[in-house]
Amino acid sequence: EMISQHTMEGSVMENLDGEVILIFDEAEETHQQVMFWLILLTVMAIAYGLYVSRRVSLYFKNAVLGNMRLVKLVASGNLKANVAKEFLLPKDEFGDLARAMDQLINRLREILSGVRNGAEHVNIAGGQTSSASQQLSEGANEQASSVEEVSSTMDEIAGNVMQNTDNAKRAEDIVINLSKEFSLVDRSVSDSF
Repeated sequence: EMISQHTMEGSVMENLDGEVILIFDEAEETHQQVMFWLILLTVMAIAYGLYVSRRVSLYFKNAVLGNMRLVKLVASGNLKANVAKEFLLPKDEFGDLARAMDQLINRLREILSGVRNGAEHVNIAGGQTSSASQQLSEGANEQASSVEEVSSTMDEIAGNVMQNTDNAKRAEDIVINLSKEFSLVDRSVSDSF
């Protein structure tokens, strides 16, 4: 019985050894499968991380470059430039920046429109002032011409007055001379009688 017990023990040991080897082989296979999946998931996570970082990088780059292009256009005087709708939609800081740029451009357009209207009013007022100045100048020229005519007339009148004065003086001299001659004639006639 001892032999049979010993044989039985040997057989149990062999069975146990076989099962341990089987379990070890299964563990090794499971380990290899886990390692495969772990490596695969790690590679996939890295690839996904690279994809996401690239997308985020492109988003930031496009948002910054889009706003920079717009700022350069506005700085060069192009107020017809508009913020792209795709930049206005996001609810993040870049969307806030794009909306602020849109408001700034619209406000600049309003200011420019006001300046243009003011310039038109100044131009119209300048034309009216020019017209009034021309009328005033024409009136001044007419008045100067009238003053020249009046001055010329006054010169003529003064000349006539001088001539009349001279004529009156001569007439007075003639009258005085005649009066002296009449006195002489009167004396001569009186003396003759």
